[in-house]
Amino acid sequence: MNKERVNLQNDLADLNARLTIAQNDLPAYQSKLRGANKDAIDAAEASSDQASKATNGKVSDAKTAKRKANKAYNEAKDMESAKKKLRNQEDKITRYQLEIKKKQQRTEDLDLMRVAIFAKISADSLLQIRQ
Repeated sequence: MNKERVNLQNDLADLNARLTIAQNDLPAYQSKLRGANKDAIDAAEASSDQASKATNGKVSDAKTAKRKANKAYNEAKDMESAKKKLRNQEDKITRYQLEIKKKQQRTEDLDLMRVAIFAKISADSLLQIRQ
């Protein structure tokens, strides 16, 4: 029981460290998403502007519109990737929190068992002394 408790305490320390790191990294993921979102919006607007210019029939305008449309598409993919990374980071934090909660509950259960064992030993000792 003592060995399990020590292992739980070590696991809790490790999980708390990982949780802290994950929580500290979260603002960076949020910032990357905001930046990717802004880039995607800007690229889409530029593509739309260029596409309306391309309607005048010039080949160079059409090529430029195509390049800007491709850039807008790539920026949108980058934004989706940033969203996914943020979601994964939030899921990681949630998993760590749940695991910490489980291990804390098991530690509390072991503490209750320890108290019950000591109480039983103390009661048995008192009975032996009286006899």
